[in-house]
Amino acid sequence: MKTNRFRLKSRTIRQILPVLIATSLFLTIVFVASCDQAGSLNPDGSESPASESMPMTSPTSELTTTTTEPATITTTFTTKNDAVTEPPLPVTTTPADELWEQDLSELMNALRPPIVPGNSIPFDARILRTPPRECTVGISTNPVIISNVDQLTVHLSKAQNGWYFNDTDVDNLLDVYNREFFRKNVLIAGAVGLNSGSIQVDIKDVIQTDEHLTVLFNFTFPELGTCDMMSWYYFVEVSANDAAGRTAANSYLPNVESPTLAY
Repeated sequence: MKTNRFRLKSRTIRQILPVLIATSLFLTIVFVASCDQAGSLNPDGSESPASESMPMTSPTSELTTTTTEPATITTTFTTKNDAVTEPPLPVTTTPADELWEQDLSELMNALRPPIVPGNSIPFDARILRTPPRECTVGISTNPVIISNVDQLTVHLSKAQNGWYFNDTDVDNLLDVYNREFFRKNVLIAGAVGLNSGSIQVDIKDVIQTDEHLTVLFNFTFPELGTCDMMSWYYFVEVSANDAAGRTAANSYLPNVESPTLAY
C-alpha cells in the first residue's frame, strides 16, 4: 500500500515538473521583456525621446573660436557647400568687331594733299591692290618716271620682291604698256602703304611745274577703318610732251622710304 502511494507521488511529480519548468521559462522571458521596456521609459512611464527614430544626416562641422585678448579674432571652419568665397573679379571683354576697327581721323589729316602751284595736266591711272611683303609694310615710295618697256620690265621685277602682284595684273600691264604706248606717253609709278585696307585710293591730279610732275592722291575713308596693313601700286599715264625735261616730285605721303629690293 505504501509502495503504491510512493509510486503515485513520483508519477505526479514527473507530470507537474515539465509544467513548472515551462512556467518558469515563461516568467523569465516576461521579466526580461518588461525590464527592456522599462529601460526605454521615463520615470513617469512615458516613452523616452531618445527611443524615437532620428533621421540620418551627413555631419557638418562648424567650429568658431573667439579670442578677446588683446583683440577679438574669429575663425570659422565649415564644410558646408555654401562656404563663403571671394567674389569673382569683373571681366572686361572687347567685341570682336572692335579689335579690327580704328579711328582714321588722324591719318585723314596726314594724307591731305598739299597746295602745289603749277599746271594741272591730263592723265589716266591704274591702281592695283598689292599687299606688302615684310620689308614694305606700311611704307610708301617716291614715284619714278618710266619711259620704255625695258624700264617697266625691270621696275615690275623689283617691285614684286616688295609687294604681292597678281600674275594676271602683271601680264595686263606688260600688254597695255607696250612699245606703241611709250611712243607718246610715259608712266609715273610708285607705291602707297597705309595701315588700313578699307581706305580707297585714287589719283586726284597731276601738277606740272618747270622741274617736276607732282601726283596728288584722293583717299576715301570709312567711318571706322579696318586694322589691316595694305599697299597699292599706281601707274599714272601722262603725255611724253608734258613730262619732257621733268622728274617725278617726291611723295608727300607719310612713311616714305626707299626699300632695298633684291632682284
